[in-house]
Amino acid sequence: KTGAAMGGKIWFGNHMTVLECEVGADTCTKIMKKRVHSLTADPKRKQLWIGSEDGLYVYQGDKPTKYKDADGKTLDIFINKMQLANDGTLVIGTQGQGLWKLANSQLTQMIPAEQEVFKSVIDLSLLGENVLGLSDVGLFKVNFQTDEWSRIGYQPNNPIALASMPGAIWVSEYDHLIHLPVAENGSQKPPKLILDQILTLNDANQALDFIKELPPDIKRLEFHFSLLSFEQSVDYQYRINGEDWQSLPDPTLSLSSPAAGDYTVELRG
Repeated sequence: KTGAAMGGKIWFGNHMTVLECEVGADTCTKIMKKRVHSLTADPKRKQLWIGSEDGLYVYQGDKPTKYKDADGKTLDIFINKMQLANDGTLVIGTQGQGLWKLANSQLTQMIPAEQEVFKSVIDLSLLGENVLGLSDVGLFKVNFQTDEWSRIGYQPNNPIALASMPGAIWVSEYDHLIHLPVAENGSQKPPKLILDQILTLNDANQALDFIKELPPDIKRLEFHFSLLSFEQSVDYQYRINGEDWQSLPDPTLSLSSPAAGDYTVELRG
């Protein structure tokens, strides 16, 4: 599930334990028996942050202990993902309680002003003073110093992981990779239509294999697509061979028993 390295040691966390390995050694040692999805090495403090099924732990070479902040507060919830910023802030994504941060020895929950539902954090990616949070309800950008929130209106469909760099964001989903271009001023560029799949089917509704040309016994041709929209509602349209645009009620175009010949099929949202 996760790994980290520091000072000649490597740690691995999985669904049942955390292992500590010496670089070049043939064996590893169990240091914790818990389900762990996130490990983060902190070279400045020479410690390892452990995000487990029951909260945040810290490890400094002895035994992992539940972390208590300056006020004695602990974080006692399943942690999915952690990121350590350059200023030492630890950003924490949980299952059920959204985003938290650990800064100046204080644990603080980061809550959007609009009180929008933001519970399960799937992945995090740092971008300067901001953290990008991929959640169960969408993608958000949060300044972890000012706690200022903004929503990137990408609607997730089985999202798995997140990566970013200045000017671009990538989201991996179950069956494809999404690229979200972001302008330098932070605004989104116009969304793009993604062609997910083309299916050819026979009389028995079975999919037919093809590479360059469609098979002769095709009875139905289906185009499946999605639009990366920054709005909630989208009108889909299509046209064939340059004819008038026609409306589509959903993002699937189906052609029954197409005649032989060449077709230019255009889709837009």
